[in-house]
Amino acid sequence: MFYLNHTRFTVQYNKIIFNSLLVLTFLWLHSSLVTAAPFYAELAVARAEANVAGTHFKLIGSKVKFGYVYKPQVLLELQYNNAMNVEKANSNLSVNSIRALYLKLGSNDDIKLRLFFLLGYAEMDLETTGSNAVSAVYGAFSWGVVFERSVWTKNNFVTLEYNSFYDNSDVDMSAINLGYKYAF
Repeated sequence: MFYLNHTRFTVQYNKIIFNSLLVLTFLWLHSSLVTAAPFYAELAVARAEANVAGTHFKLIGSKVKFGYVYKPQVLLELQYNNAMNVEKANSNLSVNSIRALYLKLGSNDDIKLRLFFLLGYAEMDLETTGSNAVSAVYGAFSWGVVFERSVWTKNNFVTLEYNSFYDNSDVDMSAINLGYKYAF
């Protein structure tokens, strides 16, 4: 009986080792095909504009992004905008957060200035006070355009980005971002 349990343990252990080696081999092969570093992080300053229930707001905040380079022209990116607040005479807008997941499609990897198109999903959590009070989470298709320029070394970049997070008749929000990106 002990031998049977030992055999099960050995079979499970061998499966774990085999699967781990398979994943490591895939990552090694994939990393040899990718010319750039496979992961990156970015910090950016965001200048956003929002129209909520007919009231126009201008906001400033920060953004952090993490990405994975699947191929030099195909990337996957997660974005998070922190809380942004603005007050007007009779209303207040609080954007608690904006979270987004993008497929990032880019131009040729051989040039210092690159153009990317962002296609994905964004979700924003916002509240307004005043005559047209709103408190809701809005999520929808989101898109953007990014210009990226390498500086100093091949792993450092300066980015200029436009995002349209949400656009309908009641709520519209977009942002322009200036950031610094580092590829690992």
